[in-house]
Amino acid sequence: MSYKTDGSSHYTGIQSEKHLREYLASGVAEKLYGLTGDYSVIKRGGTLYKQDIEIVRKDQDPILISVKKKENKETGSFDWVNTTNLISKIPALNKFSKRVKEIGESGVSYGQAYIDRKQASLDCLSCLTSKDIKTILKREVLDKNTNMRIMIRDLFTNTVWEFGFNDLPLYRSIKYDTPYLDIGRGTESSKIMFRRKNGTIVDHNLRIRIVDNNGISALLGLSKSNKSSIACIKIQQENVGELIESLGNKKRKL
Repeated sequence: MSYKTDGSSHYTGIQSEKHLREYLASGVAEKLYGLTGDYSVIKRGGTLYKQDIEIVRKDQDPILISVKKKENKETGSFDWVNTTNLISKIPALNKFSKRVKEIGESGVSYGQAYIDRKQASLDCLSCLTSKDIKTILKREVLDKNTNMRIMIRDLFTNTVWEFGFNDLPLYRSIKYDTPYLDIGRGTESSKIMFRRKNGTIVDHNLRIRIVDNNGISALLGLSKSNKSSIACIKIQQENVGELIESLGNKKRKL
């Protein structure tokens, strides 16, 4: 895949996906997915769609593609989940949501609100059960990504990696293994580990983060850019390079 290397190739957001859509529509999609006949490469995303790109074919199921943009696959993370919608369905998260709202309405200083919200995050993490984590992962990661094609765009090396979500070792762990939290030194986030039926412990470099979506200033009504902030849950994939390597020959480099 050919990108400029003078810095101008460092697209963000919609521009990055636009470039990738154009590349797929140029004939690459035919080779990649064995397509025949007419097809369209369509932009999706936003709040209505989990997929960022959709390849539409007449009288056939569409091919759904989720695009993960990384400045460098060896650093940072990407989100599998970033939502406020799951909060009311799990008691510990519901309690956290109410506490965040109380802090925002309390009139305390920024520093006190920061401490109070951190404590509320830790309290929530400490109360989440394996069943809760399983519910979150199944509803928000497994169900929404099953049969999805994933593309990780590494801007540092100008490389795109493509694979099926169902081919990830994580897919099997969410279906069959028991997740639990290894909080460690975190106050608002924790590693998610998995225990197999034979007792083997598996680490997929997954992290849960319990925060508010716009920060403390917005929570207190002090932000000029955001008028409010509410409880938010994120499931983040760390060590992206290791995730790519875990796929073996089931990944493709564009």
